Amino acid sequence: MSTPKDRKRFIELPYRLNKGDSNWIAPLRGEQCKSLDAQSNRTLRHCEHQLFLLVDGGKVLGRISAVVDKHAVKRWGKRIGMFGHLVCIDNEAAMHRLLRSAANYLVGKRCVSMRGPWSFASQEWGLLMDGFKPPPVVGTPYNAPYYAEHLESSGMNKVADLLAYEANSRQGFEFPDRGIQMTDTAERRYDIRVRGFDYSKSAEELEILTDISERAQSSGWGLSPTIRHETRALRAGVRQKATICIAEDGSGQAIGYCLAAPDSNMLLRGGTGSLFPSLWWKLRSQQDQIRDYRMWSMAVVPEYQGKSIDALLFRRVYESLQERNPRIELNAILEEDKRANNAMERMGLEQIRRYRVFEREL
Repeated sequence: MSTPKDRKRFIELPYRLNKGDSNWIAPLRGEQCKSLDAQSNRTLRHCEHQLFLLVDGGKVLGRISAVVDKHAVKRWGKRIGMFGHLVCIDNEAAMHRLLRSAANYLVGKRCVSMRGPWSFASQEWGLLMDGFKPPPVVGTPYNAPYYAEHLESSGMNKVADLLAYEANSRQGFEFPDRGIQMTDTAERRYDIRVRGFDYSKSAEELEILTDISERAQSSGWGLSPTIRHETRALRAGVRQKATICIAEDGSGQAIGYCLAAPDSNMLLRGGTGSLFPSLWWKLRSQQDQIRDYRMWSMAVVPEYQGKSIDALLFRRVYESLQERNPRIELNAILEEDKRANNAMERMGLEQIRRYRVFEREL
């Protein structure tokens, strides 16, 4: 796929297939175009990728992307290729054909396995398996339920699940006593101070957050293939005046942070993905009225992981927003990270979604 017409059809397909699905929120077309452009999406500057369309009689039935991220390959120590942007009619043969096209491209790039879905953005990992309602928060995957069945029948296997949690004050959420006690104890025991983000020194503060992200991810399985790409989400959050809390140890060294940004999908509901004429003004004038938030990013350096610092950070972010009577969705925690999941449960958060990352050998 190489022509401007094909690229337009690639972008337009989900708007056509998902029309009528009340749970799907149409993203802005301009943002979708930017995500496929190496000038706008720096991730693509160190990737080899190809976009595919499945067409029958002039009608587009499906799309998929295949990508080899050089940074990811180096980090994982294994030539793992990825697939993403998967949109397809409810037809097993059609979806299998798309997956074969992506796999064949990755074989040609000497990849030994194919992992996904991943769509060129560090936050957008996985296929939605459970939790189709409420509608997705900004920057998270959404798909119809039939995708999982067709992926599994194609030979794709689960490699990891990601869990999303919710704290909804409008439905009576309150931190349980055990959660308060747990975080108070962690704060005292490890001599932790939690402060807000200093917007007068945004550049310096962003460097601190990025450094924490890199150190935190270096010890884990590592879903995000481009750690530095996380800065893009951080910068976007800062522009939106996100709520950011930073944890420091007794010496004043930053050891963790938590960032929650307004869920702009609240303003996109019912839209068609076009910014003009009315949506531009809605986004501009009603941003301050949003009471739903996405926890975009949370990271704690390895030496403080498993010490309830993540729960403490979430609590402080929630408390800073409490007067807005918020709903906060936390995306997403690896299912195998038992300590982090136990901490969220002890804080009284409810698990509301499950995303799955698939992989198969090539």
